[in-house]
Amino acid sequence: MQWQNNFFGKEKNQVLGGDLIFHFRRMWVTRIKQVMGADFLRLDKFLQVSRLVKRRTLAKTVCTQGRVQVNGRVAKAGTEVKPGDKLQLDFGRRVLVIEVLAVPEAVKTGAAAELYRVIEEKKREPGEEEPLV
Repeated sequence: MQWQNNFFGKEKNQVLGGDLIFHFRRMWVTRIKQVMGADFLRLDKFLQVSRLVKRRTLAKTVCTQGRVQVNGRVAKAGTEVKPGDKLQLDFGRRVLVIEVLAVPEAVKTGAAAELYRVIEEKKREPGEEEPLV
């Protein structure tokens, strides 16, 4: 236990450095996904890869504002998305409901639309209120 306290406790920056620990964790999570053939992706990354949102930081902001639901629940940016999940995206006057078909790490621009299927697209009138989440 002493080693664990020193390694992960207050002295972690002296042992390996905070950035280095983060890098190792990220590297191992990526490797585990490759080995296991994991079929999931972070929500913000999926929105960016599928070109539904232009930038990943914008996708994170949209999630933080509570404008994205995964399977009927308000989702954070780190929520794991897998094939078969239903997403509801609220873009102000436009509400888009989609089903996730695939979750690759990267895809070419032309193939981005093949990652999801549009189930429903609603448009709000200018005077219509947005639902409270």
